[in-house]
Amino acid sequence: MIETQRITTDAELDQAIKLVNELVDRGFDDLTSEQDDLLRTLTDQIEAYETDRYSDEPIPQARMLRSLLDNKGMTPSELAAETGTDEAAVLSVLDGGRTLSETEKATIAQVFRVGPEVFD
Repeated sequence: MIETQRITTDAELDQAIKLVNELVDRGFDDLTSEQDDLLRTLTDQIEAYETDRYSDEPIPQARMLRSLLDNKGMTPSELAAETGTDEAAVLSVLDGGRTLSETEKATIAQVFRVGPEVFD
């Protein structure tokens, strides 16, 4: 596991986001295991910093899912196909009409290579 320092400033946040974008642009299938670990660590740290810095409330599932989709350049239908989830269910989460089950959290988190706790 790659050790990184906790993000404590907006400048560090910007650097972390830039690195995440560079890793994502390489393609998930082309990342080394070390790069994959770094990506997971950075996304967890970014989420923790943004939650601490900008909100007393957890990030709503719909907002988190939309952000993950946008960052990966993936559509709801592509996510549904990749996870075996009904597209209507994904759209309902994005509209705030329903929440993800624990199983759905775990499955979707694997697609984006983040921990399922980002949906809590």
